[in-house]
Amino acid sequence: MLAIYIYLKPPSLLSKEIFMATADKSGEVISVSGLRKTVRLAYIWALASATILGPWLVMAQWWYSLTGPSLSLAFAVTALLMIPVALCYSEMTSMLPYAGGSYNFIGHSFGSSISFIFMWSQAICYYAVIAFNILATIWILQYAGIIPSEEGALILAGVGFAVLYAVINFFKVELSAAIQFGLFWLLFITGLVWNGFDLFLSPKFSLAYFSDYMPNGIEGFMVAAGVMVTMYFGFETVAHMSEESKFPTKKIYLPVVGSILTAGLVYLVTLTAMAGVAPYEYLIETANVPAEIIYFVNGPTLWAQIGWVGIVLGGLACALTCVDGFWLALSRLYFALGDANLFPRFFGRLNKYRVPHIANFFVFLGVVPCIVFSGSYWIATLFVIMGLAIAVVYLGSTLSFIKLRLSHPEWKRPYKAPLGLLVGALGVFGSGFCVYWSIMAMTIDGWYLMISYILIGVVFYFAMRYHRKNKGLEVKLMPPVE
Repeated sequence: MLAIYIYLKPPSLLSKEIFMATADKSGEVISVSGLRKTVRLAYIWALASATILGPWLVMAQWWYSLTGPSLSLAFAVTALLMIPVALCYSEMTSMLPYAGGSYNFIGHSFGSSISFIFMWSQAICYYAVIAFNILATIWILQYAGIIPSEEGALILAGVGFAVLYAVINFFKVELSAAIQFGLFWLLFITGLVWNGFDLFLSPKFSLAYFSDYMPNGIEGFMVAAGVMVTMYFGFETVAHMSEESKFPTKKIYLPVVGSILTAGLVYLVTLTAMAGVAPYEYLIETANVPAEIIYFVNGPTLWAQIGWVGIVLGGLACALTCVDGFWLALSRLYFALGDANLFPRFFGRLNKYRVPHIANFFVFLGVVPCIVFSGSYWIATLFVIMGLAIAVVYLGSTLSFIKLRLSHPEWKRPYKAPLGLLVGALGVFGSGFCVYWSIMAMTIDGWYLMISYILIGVVFYFAMRYHRKNKGLEVKLMPPVE
């Protein structure tokens, strides 16, 4: 308990008031909330791109079972649906470039109470994706024979990785950004080389494998396109990290939209290539198919062995970058909610590295039970929960884009999305599409988990409202840029 107290207790000289009133000794720019503005554009782009690219090594088998060879088309459709959403996020982030991202978008549009509902949804999404990708990391290590395959080893190693990321995110944000940058290039290169171009150039590649293009019909394709929003969310982490970026906000669209295009390229190339070298039955019956397909195509050669190692390393990089990207985003969301008085005020405190250490600690506390009470049984359930929860947030954010365009046309927008209200309407349509088809794919276990989480949120919201009333506190929203 003493260790927890020391960790949570902030240094007395590190209040946000001090940060606002004094210059950093090293000459670094400090944001209005006390965060350090040190992350460059290239790192933000790599962070968002790597956060989007999920662990296809452990998921491709299930993905192909949804819609077969048309999977790459489903990913392309989802990317097109997400681009208007990303443009809406870009404009609103340039206008409200603060930690918490969509909390301020939705709060200014529909009020802080409504925004809390959406942020509560975003939190379960981020918890699910962090836990899912930690488990994916362990599954890959078990597949490679590095960790024993017992369930106990899965849980112990998962908790160990959670501790590791809690420690990494206690220090300067540049550490996480540098790790993300390196791992992104690892997964990008290995994926395109061995699951992409190597398969396209193989003599086994044949258009005949695409003859049964939608084995589960149009409904299976639509479900795949809807739930694959999970494989594109992550671009909104740019909004959460915008207060720590040091490039002009008018360029915010570059990492937001660019991350979707980058991930879309990887998905399109790799998923089309794999579907073109193996029958549908092989794709849905082979675990860890992106790695196994290297031997299926190349045989027991040295090139295949190198490729197998490359894909395993790329799969690990995919999972680990997702963990770190969403861990960063969730800690910044909690930091913003603490600063806004929707969460206890101590969530808004910063340590000597000017990172939200208490918010980081509570991310860790929430992730651990998700790992302990999870396992391979929950893989599809966690995936669909992620999709539904984030699609709901996207819907609220795109509606906010329209509302703010109509109610506050005078607000400064360093980046202004093209096509105006039309891009907002397209964003609402894309978000609504993903909400509907994610609901269609939800399992009964998923609904039990979602309902339980919502009930906890209701209790927490009213407890905090009672606390604010007793303390005379008001809910805060950050102002638009001037």
